[in-house]
Amino acid sequence: MLLCISWRNLIDNYGKLNKAKFDVILTLEKKLSAQIYQAEWIALGKGLRPDKYRSFTSTEKNVPLYFGILLIVLTVITTIMNFKL
Repeated sequence: MLLCISWRNLIDNYGKLNKAKFDVILTLEKKLSAQIYQAEWIALGKGLRPDKYRSFTSTEKNVPLYFGILLIVLTVITTIMNFKL
């Protein structure tokens, strides 16, 4: 379970780092003649329309949760089977 918690924390922090990098890029783009990343972000609905864009980080955060649930279920099943023997 500790591994799942650490894994989720790692994904969360990489997502924050990636967001910060794009904030810097978008700020720098304002000084350029073309704002390619800004145009892409607008085309994707600025992350507000799940039909156009869903954050990979938010989707990826579910994987450690599912592994944690699987670990709990398997532990309960194993414990019940050991009591029956």
